[in-house]
Amino acid sequence: MPKYLLANNMTTELFQLDSNRKRISPSPAGYAFAFPKANGTQEQRWLLHPGYKPPSGGKKLELRPASPQSEFQCKSQEDWTTSMADRWTEGATYVKVTYAIRDIEEVLKELTHVARLNLQVSDGCRVGVSLYKDSKKNKIAEVFGTNRERDPKVINKETNMEYWVLEGDYVSEVPAGSRMILEQVSPLQETALNFLADLNNDWNSKTLVVANCSYFTDKPFSF
Repeated sequence: MPKYLLANNMTTELFQLDSNRKRISPSPAGYAFAFPKANGTQEQRWLLHPGYKPPSGGKKLELRPASPQSEFQCKSQEDWTTSMADRWTEGATYVKVTYAIRDIEEVLKELTHVARLNLQVSDGCRVGVSLYKDSKKNKIAEVFGTNRERDPKVINKETNMEYWVLEGDYVSEVPAGSRMILEQVSPLQETALNFLADLNNDWNSKTLVVANCSYFTDKPFSF
């Protein structure tokens, strides 16, 4: 069973792609770093540069390990924290992510309960995660991200939930010669309940990961 969404203790670079999977800019649109927790899960930190856009329409996003030539190499949480103090720029977004592996039936019951209470259910969008090697495409996960909502207790902070459904062959580190690409897939608008119910036919080889994401548009007090 896969435990980690990203490879631990290494910098991941983010590149924005056009509809033909060509990089829009040679420079990364952001960086991510992940580190393991004592309970066997993982936390992630993301730095999104000004102008970053999530996968939508024909635009895609590529995640890849930082190359040896990259100017931003982190091997520990301490490296990342130290580097962030110098790399923060006005207009950037900082993201803190925690997650847990969950039982699909329990999550479906929780979401169904919320729907029956007629509480507001956030819409969102579905993203496919695939490994591309040459012209071959292998889908290894689907993700549903709810729309961001403002945190009433913290200025310039938004939150959302992500539901990652990992296939049995999901890998947290991109194999040599392959590209990990995220792209929006249909239906474009739905709810987490619809998304999971639609995929609830065959869970024998799948893993559900529920992530809680916090977005800061001001420089955070801690990285």
